[in-house]
Amino acid sequence: MPGPRFQHGFANDVFISYTHEDDREEAGIRWVTRFEAALKARLAKVSGKSIQTWRDDRLTGADRFGPAIEEQLLGSAVLVAIVTPSYFSSEWCRTERGKFIERAKASRGLDVGTQSRVVKTAKTRVPLDRYPEELRELLEFRFYIEEPNGTAREFHLSSDEHVQKRFDTVVDDAAQAIERILHGLESGSVPASRGSVYVGETSSDVDAERDQLRRSLAQRGYTVLPQSQLRLRSGPEVERIVKDDLAQCNLAVYPVGGYYGIVPERSDRSITELQLDTALSDGRNGTLSRLVWVPPGITIAEERQQRLLMRLRTEFPSRGFEIIESPLTEVETHIKDRLERPTPAVDSNHECIDDGAEVYLVCLPADRDAARAVRDCLFTEGFEVRLPPTSDEGAGPLHARRLESADAFLIYWGSADEGWLEPVLTELKKAKGFRKGKPILSKAIYLADPSTAEKRDFLTHQATLLPGFSSMPIKEALQPMLAELRRGRPGGTP
Repeated sequence: MPGPRFQHGFANDVFISYTHEDDREEAGIRWVTRFEAALKARLAKVSGKSIQTWRDDRLTGADRFGPAIEEQLLGSAVLVAIVTPSYFSSEWCRTERGKFIERAKASRGLDVGTQSRVVKTAKTRVPLDRYPEELRELLEFRFYIEEPNGTAREFHLSSDEHVQKRFDTVVDDAAQAIERILHGLESGSVPASRGSVYVGETSSDVDAERDQLRRSLAQRGYTVLPQSQLRLRSGPEVERIVKDDLAQCNLAVYPVGGYYGIVPERSDRSITELQLDTALSDGRNGTLSRLVWVPPGITIAEERQQRLLMRLRTEFPSRGFEIIESPLTEVETHIKDRLERPTPAVDSNHECIDDGAEVYLVCLPADRDAARAVRDCLFTEGFEVRLPPTSDEGAGPLHARRLESADAFLIYWGSADEGWLEPVLTELKKAKGFRKGKPILSKAIYLADPSTAEKRDFLTHQATLLPGFSSMPIKEALQPMLAELRRGRPGGTP
């Protein structure tokens, strides 16, 4: 028995705008007919409602935009545009889209929360200069894959069964988005977002994994940015959009695949590298957590991508990025932990306060932002973390008190040379004399700088060495110290 209708006041839930050319039979299917049936069924499943879609399915050459079609169009809650080269050549489709947008703006509004009532589904690739401005701004549900040789191939025409199956997944993505719009129109409001997460655009070989990350985050109630298609923008526009989007986020995730990817107009870098460089310049004092995910075992065929991977593994860890080369399921768990950890309280020096063992995280001012990722990881494990004071006033006495009171010491060794580390190690040795018998549960050096050969030669056996420069997650790099802390604190494992 079909469910009840959405009570949003429109006769149709979805109006499908397309050219009849795109529904002519190919490879044994009529694509638009298949898409409408799949979308309607999936939308009914995810909403629990009876769904009404409408499209003009006449295939005669005399068809034109008339009063009957206009009535159905203006009585629809959502317009789904089937984007193809022929769609942008059709005056009929342009008229449909224009009238829908005009009526929406004049009545209920074009946007429901952060989502437009115009939903863009790309059946195949269209040259960038063909996109009108109102569609460039919209997120795109893409039903084709861009292969490494530059060919754009629709899912149903691919010889790869895994690619063919992506049709149903992308239909589900579109249905989930449309359901949120219809629910918002019905209730007059949309559920409050749990926050915004940036998931970077990437090369085609990891598009499916990126879509899965976006999907899981959206289903947990997060707003996922960017919501416009960066591939449709010039280099300066990409940088502006990314900068604006990052300002709304506390977490940014960058999937990086085996190919360098699209280089936009007026740029000498790929979209992937532009996004990463924009995140490098984010100046919010370490409050943006940044993760780079590289799927394990990928093959790097292009020299430019090999250079980018080298940059990621050497330069980025010391700049506050966490580089993860683990399966996608582990990355999803890691992201979930990052998002759902409790917000730490802070003292006047902006440091974590907790009831756990106290760790004094020693670092240079220049490394403070990068060290915050390590601080956050220790906090999620239940430890109180102190960073060096941020001002010179009273810094000496405060530093001395922390040497006396901290349960453990972690030296974040990033941009400094051996001339900075040696006196720090000497101070730790001297600290034993004025701690009044209080034990040091653990002391370690978190080596974040990639020039490890020279620095390893300098290191003594006075502290545990933690290879923060490596591709393992921060928590994994900290495991030796975490084990020492747990053994030493009350209730810890002996």
